Amino acid sequence: MLDCRALTDKDERINIEVQLKDLHNMSERTLYYWAREYAQGIKEGQDYAKLPRVVTINIVNFDHVKLER
Repeated sequence: MLDCRALTDKDERINIEVQLKDLHNMSERTLYYWAREYAQGIKEGQDYAKLPRVVTINIVNFDHVKLER
């Protein structure tokens, strides 16, 4: 379940998700919620130029992206 959804005054959509436990599916969850929000931003027959900007913010309590330093 998506934790928080916001809509800016410029029709940008923001998804915020907090995950405390590593369920080893964060990449898939992020892509799913981002894609769902993106696709819901346009109605059938509308110009693709109307697709919204979607920003996803993940707050996690584990290392998800491995960094060399």
